Amino acid sequence: MISKKYLLDSINIGERKIFPIASLNIVFLKNNFFSYNFKVVAFKIIENDLIYFINLDLSDEDFDIIKKSEKSS
Repeated sequence: MISKKYLLDSINIGERKIFPIASLNIVFLKNNFFSYNFKVVAFKIIENDLIYFINLDLSDEDFDIIKKSEKSS
């Protein structure tokens, strides 16, 4: 199985920028594509030079890793 997280393009609502963070899981069976799952697991929100994160479906550990990596970028 392959599992990756992606920061998608922003959605602008007034002064607020909302960046969906999505997870893509792909399952293979003997080198053949079997199934995939793509869903939004968190949001990064920028408003008035402040950065907020909302966790929808990540473990606390994965959420902390994403917050640290996104704040440094």
